[in-house]
Amino acid sequence: MHNSYAANAGIRRARGRFVLPKPLDTYYSDQLVSRIASTNLDEHSVYRCDRVDAKPDDEDWIKLSDQELLIYLESHRVHRNERLTHSIDWKIRDLHTNASGDFMLMTAAKWAQIRGFPRDPTVLCLDGDSIALHAAAAYGAREVHWQEEWVYKIAHSNTYAERTKTVWKDWQRSLDGRLLSKGWRELAFNLRVWLNYPRRQVRGLENIYGPSIERNFVAKAARHAKNDVSIPTNDTRWGLGGVQLQDQYVTRAEWDQK
Repeated sequence: MHNSYAANAGIRRARGRFVLPKPLDTYYSDQLVSRIASTNLDEHSVYRCDRVDAKPDDEDWIKLSDQELLIYLESHRVHRNERLTHSIDWKIRDLHTNASGDFMLMTAAKWAQIRGFPRDPTVLCLDGDSIALHAAAAYGAREVHWQEEWVYKIAHSNTYAERTKTVWKDWQRSLDGRLLSKGWRELAFNLRVWLNYPRRQVRGLENIYGPSIERNFVAKAARHAKNDVSIPTNDTRWGLGGVQLQDQYVTRAEWDQK
């Protein structure tokens, strides 16, 4: 069974438990697994790594063993999602938000403090991982970017970049262009937040317009850059907060059995 089939991973360390939300379509490189298995994780840090997209020739990859699959994915890599440079107009922390939902490791205590990924009132699931990363930093977590380790993902047509596009109305593009031409960049940005444009559209859900990235993500990240956590990502009953659950260990890693 490939290592992608665990939806979440709980990693215990001497100083606490770490939580790693895990999408089903990601595969950890040997280097990444070895790094996670090390005993020097810092409970005050949030860990990130790049995502490498791989494009298989056919569907036979699903039949490969773990080691065969990793070799196959490495030989079929098409893109590496590295750190992006954000606009200086955004006034947010320089965090590695590119594909952050595919690998974000922090302590369970920090995860509970930020109350997980924010609830999305739409069905579009926009920006939640990036908001969570900035929330963790606002609560004091230091981002550590592992650059020699990575997570693989099968390239498909439903990644954020493939399925999402921005939608401008003529007056919005005209107004934005005029403001920028006059050097009024801050006003142009603020209007994108206040008036919520350009909205975003997701393929297959064209009748639902999601919020602009400025309204939904940047405005929140800008508050977090000032360590403002007055508006929580979720209420106190987030997730299954009102349900009593028992821990069940399906398997344990070698380092937990020592």
